[in-house]
Amino acid sequence: MENYQSYRLTLTCKSPFITPLQSDTLFGHICWALLHLLSKNDLEKFLAAYETEPPLLISEGFPKGMLPKPVWKPIPKQEAIEIFKTRNLDTFSGATYFKSIRRISLIPYRLFDQLKETLSSRNIFSALLDYLVESNANQKNEQEILSTTYHNTINRLTGTVIEGLYTVEETFRGEDFQFEVYLRSKSLSKSELQSILQYISLSGFGKDKSTGRGHFEFDEQDLVEFNIEDADNANGFVTLSSYVPDSEAPLNGHYDLLIKYPKLAGDFETAFDNVSSPFKHPVAMMRSGAVFHSYERNRPYGALVAGVHKQNNSIMQYGLAFPVGVQIEE
Repeated sequence: MENYQSYRLTLTCKSPFITPLQSDTLFGHICWALLHLLSKNDLEKFLAAYETEPPLLISEGFPKGMLPKPVWKPIPKQEAIEIFKTRNLDTFSGATYFKSIRRISLIPYRLFDQLKETLSSRNIFSALLDYLVESNANQKNEQEILSTTYHNTINRLTGTVIEGLYTVEETFRGEDFQFEVYLRSKSLSKSELQSILQYISLSGFGKDKSTGRGHFEFDEQDLVEFNIEDADNANGFVTLSSYVPDSEAPLNGHYDLLIKYPKLAGDFETAFDNVSSPFKHPVAMMRSGAVFHSYERNRPYGALVAGVHKQNNSIMQYGLAFPVGVQIEE
């Protein structure tokens, strides 16, 4: 997009995460940082700019070197069998790889870069099959462990335990595991973004950050200029963020839905007038990796979703796409 500076942000995990690094949650943390580092007036100006031209686009957080697999219609069974034969794979091995391909959600950057130039069912399937055969990528990632922790329910008035337990899922990763986030900024300078990210790294990210969850390390050199280029003859796009299409956006495409139950964070009662509840309405979003059959290079896709809180209509949910142009071959 014209007049935007593109960046890649690297985050080094220092504790377990409960809240996923999704674009709308990252955006919320950026807004809280703007409020605390600058002023409410500065935050309101920043949000108002989205009505004309978005001042900042942000992707999901992906494991280092990885991007989302483009969502596409399944390849016909007979065509898959023909591809297996060209790789000298028997029926049993082919069926195993077929299931593994369906489970893949992330692919290496180099593979994404290859697929964006010729996106089709056959090309996606063939490329992922070769990737699995060469790297044995269908093995479980040992750097990521999901843990379920049981907690007592405490009555905050009496300080006693209420009957019944609840569980919290935490994601433990290997030492110094890194995520990458992509940004396109029109109004925030590199130094301003660095200050914001430094603030978030110190205050924590997501649920239970006050007890040490969601802590990551950030240094100034972790934010570098980097642009994911569009395909040469792009006629569609893949979004690297969770996405809510605006009223004029194309809907002809392939996507998986994500139903979010978002909440306000921080000191919301002092930041918003007459707001006593942190809960927003559920929001239906398209997961990162969604593909659409139309693309204008300088057009923003999606918007800030209004009306998501019953007590304050000014509270919004981030729903802009982070588009990368692809060439679709039917």
